[in-house]
Amino acid sequence: DTESSKDRSVVRRYSDFVWLQDVLLRRYPFRLIPELPPKKIGSQNNDAIFLERRRQGLTRFINLVMKHPVLRQDDLVLTFLTVPTDLSAWRKQANYDMSEEFTDKKITANFVKMWKKELSDQWNEADASIEKTVETWMRITIVLERYQRRIKQIAHERSILSSFVDDFGQHVKQLYPVEQSNTILDVHSHFSDIKKHLETTCDLTKREVTEASEDLIPKFRIFIDILLSLRGLFER
Repeated sequence: DTESSKDRSVVRRYSDFVWLQDVLLRRYPFRLIPELPPKKIGSQNNDAIFLERRRQGLTRFINLVMKHPVLRQDDLVLTFLTVPTDLSAWRKQANYDMSEEFTDKKITANFVKMWKKELSDQWNEADASIEKTVETWMRITIVLERYQRRIKQIAHERSILSSFVDDFGQHVKQLYPVEQSNTILDVHSHFSDIKKHLETTCDLTKREVTEASEDLIPKFRIFIDILLSLRGLFER
């Protein structure tokens, strides 16, 4: 890859991703093909949060395709990533092959000798467990996302509380001259300690939120995509 190619970008619609997935399913029915996020759910098609989640899902889709040792070398995948013009217009005039990768290929004698009954048993056991595995992992991810939202709210409330404590400490100075009593000095000192504690815990919580949002949750979502791809392979 050259530096110029890295800087190049193309515009793709959701329908273009649907076309690419259909191409991959037709060409590679016996390989893991990533799932696409839903186009819309009811009226959520114009919801900013839903659209952002769909964008993230499309990004995960193409990243998984490009990590696959076979799919990433497909000529139509490369076309999808590089053709600068409108892809729907290109598809109408282009002549491309949609045949399955194993068409006209025969099972070799060595493959038949290699096959054992235990492999079929393992396949059937995996097929029987995939649905429950997907369901459980989705629940784990939902709980993780809920926890991330909760600690984000906690960080926000701690920041507000720290500001209130600081404001209160400033007002108290006007009510009780600090030079008159050691007790008042202690009160001010305690307010300062509380404020520092809240700032420290707020920073730690914000860091946890960032790590969960940018690293942990995306990895959980990627694994869901992989499990859904595996389920689709079993179904095919």
